[in-house]
Amino acid sequence: MPEGAKINAILMTMIETAKANALDPMTYIGSLLDELAQFPEWRKSSDLGDYLP
Repeated sequence: MPEGAKINAILMTMIETAKANALDPMTYIGSLLDELAQFPEWRKSSDLGDYLP
């Protein structure tokens, strides 16, 4: 799968997940990016589940 298609699929999944949880997708993604910018490198990737809507 081309890289652009992969990134598009990830973003569309995030948008549809936000909608399914009655969240505004832009607000959700914006706050998610703000939170993840503070994400310590030492944390496990499994901790990312805490950020799902």
